[in-house]
Amino acid sequence: LQLQSGRIITPSYHTLPLTPAEDGELSEGHVLYSDDMGETWQLSDSFGRRYLSNECQAVQLDSGDVLINARTRGLSRYQTLSHDDGVTFDDGGLVDELREPVSGCEMSMVRNGTMLWFSGPTEPSLYRQNMTLWKSTNQGNSWSVARVIDSGPSGYSSLAMINDRFLGILYERASENRVVFVPEHISFTLAWL
Repeated sequence: LQLQSGRIITPSYHTLPLTPAEDGELSEGHVLYSDDMGETWQLSDSFGRRYLSNECQAVQLDSGDVLINARTRGLSRYQTLSHDDGVTFDDGGLVDELREPVSGCEMSMVRNGTMLWFSGPTEPSLYRQNMTLWKSTNQGNSWSVARVIDSGPSGYSSLAMINDRFLGILYERASENRVVFVPEHISFTLAWL
């Protein structure tokens, strides 16, 4: 994501110390940022350790603040704000409206003007299902359902603004629920705004 200042940020996460190398479950978020178009990179302060945050998404708000939304080891998403272009972050907290499956899931967030859009299988169950498009009209302070895209088994998603009227969503889907989600198809849907 390139910010208004020109800085490039990449939301990321890392495994906590003393955690087995193959286990990415015990983690916290951070941002990699560059002020020279990717020639060199710096590491931000960490965020979300209390919630074991990972698979982070970022948008820049109207105020210039950077909003991070991340997967957790609970049933709700975690959000935090940076007021300095992604160098430090506030304590943040859980977003009760944005539920996620027991296993969590990478989800997607984009901004279109003053509106934020969020997608993911927001069913707080054992399975990844119910691909839902959410919207926020107040810079991520609250979220409401815009529409259910697919009520069946669904996984990771990626949002992209097509133009001012259409939002594209690319997402994994399957024909049956499994504890370990196995995508069978990748679907693309246009959502009208």
